[in-house]
Amino acid sequence: MVIHEDVGKRVCLTKGCIQAANNLLMAMNLSANPCDDFFEYACGQWNRDHMIPDDMFAYGTFASVRENVRQQMRVLLESDVPPESRSIEMTRIAYLTCMNTSKIESVKSSQLLSSLRQLANWPLLDNNNEWDGNSFNLTYILASSRRYFGNEIFFQIYVYADAKNTTRNILYLDQGALGLGRGSRDYYLNTTMFAKQLDAYKKYQLDVIKLLLDDANVTYDLSQLVIDLNSLIYFETEFAEIIVPEDDRRNITRLYNDRTISDLYTLFPKVEWLNFFYQIAPESIHSLIGNDTEIIIGEIDYMYNIAKLVSDNSNQLLANYIFWRIVHSWVKVLDVRYEDIRQAFLRVMTGQQTKSPRWKECAQGAISLLPLAGGALYVREHFDSTDKQEALKMIANLQEAFKELVDENDWMDEETKKVAVEKV
Repeated sequence: MVIHEDVGKRVCLTKGCIQAANNLLMAMNLSANPCDDFFEYACGQWNRDHMIPDDMFAYGTFASVRENVRQQMRVLLESDVPPESRSIEMTRIAYLTCMNTSKIESVKSSQLLSSLRQLANWPLLDNNNEWDGNSFNLTYILASSRRYFGNEIFFQIYVYADAKNTTRNILYLDQGALGLGRGSRDYYLNTTMFAKQLDAYKKYQLDVIKLLLDDANVTYDLSQLVIDLNSLIYFETEFAEIIVPEDDRRNITRLYNDRTISDLYTLFPKVEWLNFFYQIAPESIHSLIGNDTEIIIGEIDYMYNIAKLVSDNSNQLLANYIFWRIVHSWVKVLDVRYEDIRQAFLRVMTGQQTKSPRWKECAQGAISLLPLAGGALYVREHFDSTDKQEALKMIANLQEAFKELVDENDWMDEETKKVAVEKV
């Protein structure tokens, strides 16, 4: 073999490249034979140097980077430097409020209960039989749970770049998520494999609701409460049956269904859609929202199915379920009694042995509530203009490389190639 180019001239010696090379070397077990166990050769030393922390159920290189970013965000959220915008100030307020454990321990769940009562009447807090189902407004409670609690249940709505025309943003609507999160449908449907996890979820749900009822000074019949909560599990199991598995959602074209808001009335008639969007959107953009507003729907059949499931169940059950989902999403920021219940649940579900430090939960919660503000805060501190230029350069190189691949392939006709290059 004849080498016509000096390979040494192509070796990257920048600070970033040297750091990356060092990271790779520190991860490798050079005493292992790569022909016998390549994973041990490539990653063996890293695994020995990085034990899984007790407050985590898994750990890897991505988790390591994520933990480092969290530490950096903690410093920024606790900084006394005046914020550059109102949104960044709100992110810090959210974090510091979450970290005020003395206040949280004194008010316990009273603020959550007060907010829930302002939202609507919760049957479980009204002893069910005293609840007036005629006052239940599904549109209002779904919109309010999203706007005031950051909680989406039967469907998720967001604005993102149009997949077929990235020069504009567009509304998207996708299927909802279960109480145990995305990708959790097997926990409900495969009771043979996940019986222990489902039992843990039931116990967690019962313990949380009992504690909340005690805090609200509501007397309850335990046997009836168990029956009511079991009906929620049964409902959520039916919900799981119509959720489209993630493995069946790999065809992006199938998930791109261009419709208008008026079409949603046919798909899910129990929701007053235009009113829903007006409730969740700032008044300043109401003029941009109408029945003819475009929206990309991810799962058409799912929308028909969830609409039928909702119609087939009572308002009382729907209200109990929606309120439970709100409470479930906020348990992690309540007082230590709720934290202990949640940790016992997580120990069964994930193997996580101890509670995460509160600052982690609070930082993640604040960033989740205001992701753009959190991102801006981080970027302004840890990035500069050269980083952006490097990223843009990488993207430009990827675009050029893709164009070359399109031009060189022999399985696309010229017209298809032209469209592909235009899209790039």
